[in-house]
Amino acid sequence: MNRHPDRSGELPSGLPVERMRNLGPASARMLRSIDVHTADDLADIGALAAFIRLRAETTHSPSLNLLWAMEASLLDIDWRDLPPALMARRREQLGEPMGTDN
Repeated sequence: MNRHPDRSGELPSGLPVERMRNLGPASARMLRSIDVHTADDLADIGALAAFIRLRAETTHSPSLNLLWAMEASLLDIDWRDLPPALMARRREQLGEPMGTDN
């Protein structure tokens, strides 16, 4: 599995996205709609690219909370422990104003 640039450890290869920390059945359904089925798939594309694809290629309207959940899943941490600097960087990359949660 490729390493996420902000990740210190590795998740089990082939781990289904619905078994990743912070991601449940609804998130997994959305991710499968863009061919992201496993932790490997999400690590390969990256949380930001997956989020952008979900917004552009599907009828889903994901909030930033899904982005935070995916980022934290790749780090294998609770989404509430996501580093604020990473969240700010992602908001900037998306062109989202600071302080918006969705």
